[in-house]
Amino acid sequence: GMRIGEVLALEKEDVNLKKKTITIARTLTRDENDKTILGTSGKTQNSTRTITMNDTISKLINLALKNMGINPYNLLFFDYKDSRFITPNEVNCYLKRLNHAHKICGNLHTHMLRHTYATRCIEAGMSAKVLQTKLGHKKITTTLDTYASVFNDFQEAEDEKYNDYMLQNKISI
Repeated sequence: GMRIGEVLALEKEDVNLKKKTITIARTLTRDENDKTILGTSGKTQNSTRTITMNDTISKLINLALKNMGINPYNLLFFDYKDSRFITPNEVNCYLKRLNHAHKICGNLHTHMLRHTYATRCIEAGMSAKVLQTKLGHKKITTTLDTYASVFNDFQEAEDEKYNDYMLQNKISI
């Protein structure tokens, strides 16, 4: 659910495998000459956050840490061959080639992965407030407005929860 610039700006110190957390403190961005640079903060004030990792992500991050070489920025993901940042555009180009070869969907890009993550979190029953924090949205309305159709898909199931509660507690209207 992280933005690709946030993933590519992760430093070794941002990961706590014992607590299973990732601290997102910066993002890759572009300078006035359109050169990719390591930002000193997140995209927004709320982009700086600490999120929990599930077991799958924890294993993947652990693998990235084990394969991490020395680089001047101490980044988890770095182009060691050319000694430079891996850019969001490079990741998107890779996904485009992967999509072309395997016909995954119409137009695959990293932000779709963020949206897919958020949708799956909603489908799994994650609260909007927790999702807001994980995505780094400043306002809950951003989360609710962006994923309104997904939340709306669960109206009937939520109505059933309400009805069951009322019946179990013998509350009538």
